Amino acid sequence: MRKKLIISEEQYKALDQVVNESAHTDKVGEIVADLNKNYKKALETYRAGNEYKQRKVFEIIADGELISPKDLLTYLKEKYNSSDDFLKQLLNDWCDGAIKDDSLSKSVTS
Repeated sequence: MRKKLIISEEQYKALDQVVNESAHTDKVGEIVADLNKNYKKALETYRAGNEYKQRKVFEIIADGELISPKDLLTYLKEKYNSSDDFLKQLLNDWCDGAIKDDSLSKSVTS
């Protein structure tokens, strides 16, 4: 026997937010697990004019090759079908160690 549940618009919005947060947290956890398993954070030193500069890059654990943040972002975007802003924030937080309880430091929609 089926029963109908009638809720107000405010209750619907609150329920929708809880469901979306849960899905968002699951996605962050899944991507972070993939990053921890397959990549290491690294710094690449390069020469720009007369000075040396460093930039964040990632080392692929399997073969030791370096991958640029742009290339990793493109790969993750295709693999997880997420927005650029979400993945950029996730990569920045992962590099800085700012992901706590599968939550990003700044709220960004996936």
